[in-house]
Amino acid sequence: MKIVFYDFETTGVDVNFDQIIQVGAILINEKFEEKDRIDLRCRLNPGVVPSAAALLVNKTPILSLLEEKLSHYQMIEKLRNKFQEWSPAVFIGWNNIHFDEVMLRQALCKNLRELYITNTKGNRRSDALLIARAAEAFSPNSIKIPKNDKGKLTFKLDLIAPENGIKDFEAHTAIGDVQATIGMARLLKKNAPFVWEKARISREPDKIQEIFEEEIFYCAIFPWWREVFAVTHAGVNENNKKEIALFDLRYDPEEFFKYSLDDIEKLLEKDLPKKNAKIKTIKINHFPIFMEGKHANGQEEYAKIGIDVLEKRAEKIRQNKNFQKKVGKALTKRDKKKRKGYPRVYPEQLLYAGFPSNPDKICMSKFHNADWDDKLAFASNMEDEKLARYGKRIIFYESPDSLSDKDRSEVEKDIWKYTIETDWISRCRGDDLKQEFYKVANKADDDGDQDTLEKLEALELLWEDIAKKCKGLS
Repeated sequence: MKIVFYDFETTGVDVNFDQIIQVGAILINEKFEEKDRIDLRCRLNPGVVPSAAALLVNKTPILSLLEEKLSHYQMIEKLRNKFQEWSPAVFIGWNNIHFDEVMLRQALCKNLRELYITNTKGNRRSDALLIARAAEAFSPNSIKIPKNDKGKLTFKLDLIAPENGIKDFEAHTAIGDVQATIGMARLLKKNAPFVWEKARISREPDKIQEIFEEEIFYCAIFPWWREVFAVTHAGVNENNKKEIALFDLRYDPEEFFKYSLDDIEKLLEKDLPKKNAKIKTIKINHFPIFMEGKHANGQEEYAKIGIDVLEKRAEKIRQNKNFQKKVGKALTKRDKKKRKGYPRVYPEQLLYAGFPSNPDKICMSKFHNADWDDKLAFASNMEDEKLARYGKRIIFYESPDSLSDKDRSEVEKDIWKYTIETDWISRCRGDDLKQEFYKVANKADDDGDQDTLEKLEALELLWEDIAKKCKGLS
């Protein structure tokens, strides 16, 4: 199957309100031979306030943000077309499941496009970072893990790639990080082949379900922890079958069988998402990696307990359908509470609020096929207010003269609504961010780093312009 390695550079780490500004992607075959690539940059959208940290990391000049040839809309359209051309394929990055994928879906939604282009129509998702963590746990010495400035092991791509002899890339550029990820993936496939094969299974949620049916217990790598956990299936969210509960076999399940539904709810609320949680949860489409239970012998805490005891504990849970049912109900109730607590003030916070209706799908298609002067009618007819607002924003970005003065003024205020109402600029100058900003500036000054000082100065001027814009629209 074809493999697409991709990476984004962004204006910050807020998946709702930041923006992709660089796209890098390389198509390879299973022999790791390159077949095609794209390397794109775009302008900053109105309404987006870039962070100093992000721009310094990805080395994006302020002038480039303002004057790039492609708009964000145009760049995402080119990316979408290329991904569709390369499909079906496996889409893989470094920590892409929990960041790049969400940024991509936000961008597609804002472009009035289908969100799930990397995991539907025969496509699959993978994450090289999680494969590397699994390799460290289950195939020691297959890759080298560097240490950061504090002496702790780190899987940061700009450090782990050179540590493993991969040096011919420019870190923190989208295409450079893609090249580094390909190098790491090639090494993982060669040096930890059985881990690579297990990761292939993790691409497909249906095959993960088969593991739960076939194995009494298994060793799991979770996306947010380096540790390995010996777990067994303990329940499923009734409203989202892809969210499952896993019981940590460090603990004897007997005492928990007596728990009421309320007790289990409290346990979930108290423990999650701690490493020592008795019951852990994961969405099986978030690329968890599961290995056979025998690998628990390689984990000191579980090895002390012994495989026989772990199997007996897992079997107790498997036989206790009532306990699994209670855990499932508790997980479902917890999910409902979480959803009610989500902020839903701005359209960016409604990414997963539901699928477009059939009439809206028709409107979206007609919107893209229409001339700019005719697009407003289709945007205005959309039932979903979020989509209607995005449609009007696209016209504002790409063809503002297609809007009347009144409509243009209303859309511009909508675009800047979040920045104004949350007083984003003041928060940029808040104590913590201000200290960080000047810490970077002082270091650059001490080092004689004129390039960084000029970037910070340009960013401050940009923030000043944004502040004036917000004041004028308030």
